[in-house]
Amino acid sequence: MPDPITVLGLTKTASEGIKEAMDFARNAKNTELAQKLIDVYKEMMLVVETNQELRKEIEEMKKRADVTSRLRFESEETSYFLRREGQNDDGPFCGTCWDIDGKLVRKSRGEFGMTACNYCWNFRPRRR
Repeated sequence: MPDPITVLGLTKTASEGIKEAMDFARNAKNTELAQKLIDVYKEMMLVVETNQELRKEIEEMKKRADVTSRLRFESEETSYFLRREGQNDDGPFCGTCWDIDGKLVRKSRGEFGMTACNYCWNFRPRRR
C-alpha cells in the first residue's frame, strides 16, 4: 500500500497540473476543455476522499482483529475478558455489545451478584 504522504504528494501534483491546464483552457477560451478538466478534478477529489475512508476502515478492521484475537468468552457471565500479557485479564465486557456492535462495553458489578451492561442492559448472575 502506498505511503499516504506519497499519495498526498501525487494528488497535489495532479491537482496543480489540472489547475494549470484549466488556466490554459481559459486563456484559450476553450470552455469545453475547461469543463472537462473541472469534471476530472472533481473525480480526482472523490477518489482521494474514498481512499481516505478506505484507509480508516482498514485501520479499524486491523484493530478489531487484534482485539478479537485477545478475547476470552465466559458463557456463564455472557461476558468477554481481554487477555493482557503478564497481567490479569481485563473485563468483564458485555458479550452482546461485542457480538452485535463490535463495542467493548465494560459491565458493572452490582448488587446481588449481578454484572450489568449500562449500554444494552444485558445482565447475568456473577460466577461464584
